[in-house]
Amino acid sequence: MTTFTLSPEDEQIVQAQMQSGKFASTEEVVREGLRLVAEREQAYQARLEELRRELDKGLAELDQGLGVKFDPEKLKRLVAEKAQEHFEQVDWNATTPVGSGV
Repeated sequence: MTTFTLSPEDEQIVQAQMQSGKFASTEEVVREGLRLVAEREQAYQARLEELRRELDKGLAELDQGLGVKFDPEKLKRLVAEKAQEHFEQVDWNATTPVGSGV
């Protein structure tokens, strides 16, 4: 059996969870915390594996000559065009920001 000491802040969290009725003991709170850590780690590993597969796929496509040559000047022009389009749509006399839904 492992014993440990909680910081005052962590103890307040545990007590609040128990007082809410969600958990009956410190052990239950800690067990749920560990379950969430394990769940988060599993999701992280799954996402990492997905990214590795996508990277492998992209590298294979590059090896097959399916890639697109990166042109930084073209990217700069595209960004400038999009920025210009956005600024042309802004009502500079409006008191509410565009797209705020207000």
